[in-house]
Amino acid sequence: MPGQRPEDEVEKLLEASAAAFEAGELEEALARAEDARAIEPRSVAALHHRAAALAELGQIEEAQAAYEKALVPGKDDPELLLGAADFLVNVQAGDDEAGDPDRLERALELA
Repeated sequence: MPGQRPEDEVEKLLEASAAAFEAGELEEALARAEDARAIEPRSVAALHHRAAALAELGQIEEAQAAYEKALVPGKDDPELLLGAADFLVNVQAGDDEAGDPDRLERALELA
């Protein structure tokens, strides 16, 4: 919107992303997170929303890379740390019941 501050636009896009995610509209959630990231590339919230949407869409490798990218500026963000740890323990585990020790160790570092 003309005259709107970038921070306000990012906030609106993140709200739309969260609403779409909650409604199960994962492609829409991802698109709004991408839009927010385009405006503010280092936005921890935008990077987190993107990673979570990718994980829910089953794009596991892309989600892992997205979480790692988000953790660079967001290493102290509790919501991101929890989301990344949850991803490593639950989503990425797949059918591997024993779990990958390196992945589990990384999840514990984040938690």
